[in-house]
Amino acid sequence: MAVGACTDRHEHISAVYESDGCLVSLTGITKADGSVWMPDDSLAAASPLASPSPLIDAVFADGISRFGMMLASDSSCGGLEADMAVAVGGSLLDPDGAVAMLRRQACQTDFGGWPISEGALLWIPAAWSAFCATSDTVWLREAYGVAQDIIARSLEVGWDSSLGLLRGSMPAWSGEQQLPYPRWADAVRRFESVSLTANVALAEAIAALERMRAVADAGGECPAVGASYVRRRVNSLLWDPSRGRYSAYLYGGRLMDMQAPVTDNIGQAMAMIWGVASEPMVSSVLSRTGYIRGMVPDLYPLMAGMKVEAALTGAPMMQTLWAMAAVMDSREESLLAAIASLCRLHASEPESGASSWLALLVMRVVFGIGLQPATIGFHPSVPQCLGGGLSLNGLRYGDAVVDVAIKGFGNRVARFEIDGVPSVTYNIADSLSGYHKVEILMANNTMTEVGVKDVGLQWCPPTPEVVWRSMSSGRIADYSVSLDYYMVVNGLRDVRLTSPEVSVSGLVSTSVAAVVGVADDGLSGFCSMPRFCVPRGAVSRYEVEECNRSGTDLVRDRRTSRRYVESGRGGLADIKVTATESDEVDCLIDICYANGNGSAGLPSATALRRVTVNGEDVGMVVMPPRGGGWWLSTGYSSSVRARLRKGSNDIVLSVVDNLGGSSAADLVLVDNVRVIRLTDELLQQ
Repeated sequence: MAVGACTDRHEHISAVYESDGCLVSLTGITKADGSVWMPDDSLAAASPLASPSPLIDAVFADGISRFGMMLASDSSCGGLEADMAVAVGGSLLDPDGAVAMLRRQACQTDFGGWPISEGALLWIPAAWSAFCATSDTVWLREAYGVAQDIIARSLEVGWDSSLGLLRGSMPAWSGEQQLPYPRWADAVRRFESVSLTANVALAEAIAALERMRAVADAGGECPAVGASYVRRRVNSLLWDPSRGRYSAYLYGGRLMDMQAPVTDNIGQAMAMIWGVASEPMVSSVLSRTGYIRGMVPDLYPLMAGMKVEAALTGAPMMQTLWAMAAVMDSREESLLAAIASLCRLHASEPESGASSWLALLVMRVVFGIGLQPATIGFHPSVPQCLGGGLSLNGLRYGDAVVDVAIKGFGNRVARFEIDGVPSVTYNIADSLSGYHKVEILMANNTMTEVGVKDVGLQWCPPTPEVVWRSMSSGRIADYSVSLDYYMVVNGLRDVRLTSPEVSVSGLVSTSVAAVVGVADDGLSGFCSMPRFCVPRGAVSRYEVEECNRSGTDLVRDRRTSRRYVESGRGGLADIKVTATESDEVDCLIDICYANGNGSAGLPSATALRRVTVNGEDVGMVVMPPRGGGWWLSTGYSSSVRARLRKGSNDIVLSVVDNLGGSSAADLVLVDNVRVIRLTDELLQQ
């Protein structure tokens, strides 16, 4: 099995040999059984793109026709693929459709999985791209206000000042996607993770907001953090120097925050495209990322038990984003592989969106069309096999209709002309109207000849299941002699275990312990569910019914119902408990609650509560639903960190107004407030 360009580049786009022996050429796709798939000649003839490849021309035409459908259908909660397409330049394919989609999404308070995940941050670079494609200042001012609100609520709910990064789950790009979290990671645990995708999106969202502010000459408060700061923190905490690539997320909670053993290639592509990764990082990521079935997988290595198809859920989008990143390092073979895989995906699954992503790739990468305020620029990257001449007719930009012709190959421009007049800026202004012709002569330079290769399928070792018998001892229920097991204490790998028995000893402070399995080749899996190991007296639970009006009609048994206090709609706006401390101490605070407003983890039914200690705001907690109608199913919210003073401390849990719409005030039942004290020994680790 191999992936690479054929020797005769003018004959083949790329020879992608897979298990089925599929070969993609300039004219069609040869399948394993010898049959050839070729597009309809009329589709290629009617395409606005004319190239040496009738196959690409036809798929491009299909993609243009389907792009508006993507924008119209992908505006529901969690549907982020269209936002990404618009954000990276797809707004030029359908400017009005992009703005209409973004307006619909702005009305959805839980769009992008908020508040569990931060997918809604992608709305902001998409809105900026839509402005650049339309030069519509009315839209810019409207988008600026929405962008301010999105960033403000994201920072208020998820920002962790101790890390300098945003907490929040990886987004789901489609409803069918299996998120790469261990089974024990419920919605609260996923929210407490620190994902690469969310924080790269945050950095770009803040940068886009600043660009909006400058162009619109708008006021308002600046975000509390800057884009450059977030980029530095991403590279500090999510970059894995031993593997030369990013980790998908930090997980384990506030006292562990260890890197996940899997890589999120969509997040990596975003980091490269949006300037988070440095040039050496870009080269490292591209060099160390392999292909599966001729495509860059969304995720690698695969999680234990995950089907191969689950790692290719976002395959069309993934290939285009990777091509955009690859040309930053002049990697022609990666560009060819992306083109070939998108053509093949379209041939096998016409409804996959592959043709629209190919159309975006051709415009954004091959023609190199980039959007800026009041201009579009051209910086093509043309493979040698397409060097016989390219033309794109009828490109609409503002009041102008532009035909673009490219001769030659490479990624350096030798001459750029508009209507026969040479230009050194390689761009056209939005002030143009009527018909114009852009002619580009490439320098015929050879791009980097670094091949791409399929890698063997690799799965992480299974996540251990530890059955705890006491606070500090337990047993690995699914112990395997083929793996090495290690204790992980507060995010650091500790002693190697030589038997299924687990013992945490010698700890003088509150700690978090887990077990991780490691394969013979050194590949690590996910750790077991983290467990608090606390000294006697380090945990206190304050029953809220002792000092607040209790009882609820949601629990049928009267005696049981008196254990709970209603918070939110129809209940109390504020719930107060008093904690008494013998000395000043740092702690984690979380809430034992029940939320039966929807299916487990449903973002739209997730409640938010603000926590104050002695009148000081210490953060918000999220309370996702635990099952529709499950008002007796309790669990703990996310946690906040606070410092309690010596003596009496007032801890207040308050309903959040004007943040995220009605979901922020959904009714929940509160059972108790838990305080976990942290000693100095732990804080110094």
